[in-house]
Amino acid sequence: MKKLRFIYVWGAVAILLLTSACGNAPQSGAPSSTPAEQKPADQQVKKERTQSPIKQVPILMIIDQTKQEGFEGNMFYFTVEQVPEGYLLAEMKWISDNHQIVSTSEEASKNGATGEGYGFYISGNGQYSGFIYDDKMKGEHGQVVFVFRNDDKEELTWKQNITLK
Repeated sequence: MKKLRFIYVWGAVAILLLTSACGNAPQSGAPSSTPAEQKPADQQVKKERTQSPIKQVPILMIIDQTKQEGFEGNMFYFTVEQVPEGYLLAEMKWISDNHQIVSTSEEASKNGATGEGYGFYISGNGQYSGFIYDDKMKGEHGQVVFVFRNDDKEELTWKQNITLK
C-alpha cells in the first residue's frame, strides 16, 4: 500500500514537471525599432518608445496538513498551483531552529519512488507531493521554502511559516 502511494506521488511529479514546462519558449525582449528619418531639427518628431512592464505571475502554492484517510505518519502535502512561465521547482526546504532539511526536485522524486525515510517527496506521476517528518518534529515551528529556477538560473522563492501538526 505504501509503495503504491509513492508510485502515485512519483507519477504526479512527472506530470507536474511536464505540464509546467509546456509552452515555455523564451520570448524576445523589446520590440525592434527603426531609426527616425533624417529631417531638419525643427521638423523632427520625437517618438518615445514605451514598454509595458512584464507581468510577473505570482507563485501560488497550497500547504495542506489535513490527515488523509489511508495514509499514516506525520506529513504535510504541497501543491504547486501556479508558477511564472519558464520556472520549475528546483528545491524544497524545511527551516526551523532545530532542523534544516533541503531536497532538490530530483531527490524528492527519488524519495517518492522508494517511499522510504523522512523529508520531501514527489510521486512519479506528480499527483502527490509532501514532506514526511518524525514524531519528534511535531509542534515544531518553522518555514517551508520552495525555490523555482529558470534556464538562466534566476530564482524565485515562495515561503510560509507553519507549525507541524
